[in-house]
Amino acid sequence: MSRSPSSERDRRLRRHVLRGVGAAAIWVGTGLMRPVQVLAAPREGTAFEARSLAEVLSRIGAADALDAGPSLQIRAPDVAENGAVVAVDIVSTLPDTRRIALVVDHNPFPLTFQFDFAPEAAPQVGTRIKMNETSLLRAVADAGGKTYVAQREVKVTVGGCGS
Repeated sequence: MSRSPSSERDRRLRRHVLRGVGAAAIWVGTGLMRPVQVLAAPREGTAFEARSLAEVLSRIGAADALDAGPSLQIRAPDVAENGAVVAVDIVSTLPDTRRIALVVDHNPFPLTFQFDFAPEAAPQVGTRIKMNETSLLRAVADAGGKTYVAQREVKVTVGGCGS
């Protein structure tokens, strides 16, 4: 029975991948390659460590941000019954969006997250955040060499009663 060209190609590809994985495992095992350096981007710790809103906005370059209008949307509930788990989606239709950050005004560390995007990536983020209390959410986007901001208030309730 003869093998088809595609199955032979698949076998060669599988062997090639396994050789590469084996070599990487040896490099990691001997300490020549450290996974943290290969897989993680450096964190801009100073902005994440800022405790005041003004300081965060200054450090991420959003102190004089332009209003994004409908081009930067924050999708979050108007009222969150549990501040420990608040679903937030941010979508940007601004051309050439390179970074999206979320700032929660009344959290102890206001900068909640920051994502960088490759030119081909769809600039949207969906996650769950923790909010201490009712607060303004600010989405900050770097796009086309400018910084834009959108905001939305989310009310956090305790047991379903408004705060």
